[in-house]
Amino acid sequence: MVYLYRVHMQNLRRKPENRSPDATCGPNLVYKRPFAGEFMKFCLERFKLGFGHLLTRVMSI
Repeated sequence: MVYLYRVHMQNLRRKPENRSPDATCGPNLVYKRPFAGEFMKFCLERFKLGFGHLLTRVMSI
């Protein structure tokens, strides 16, 4: 699932007009999806989650 929306600075047509970015990462503007924080809090309270990437090993929290 994707909880962030990313817009490259060279493609600002995709930038949401009604809000400011929550963060930047290199040449990208990063926007948190609505209710992503509440959903992650719900999951962390009820489940054991693991995060991973294809190039690294899985990390449990």
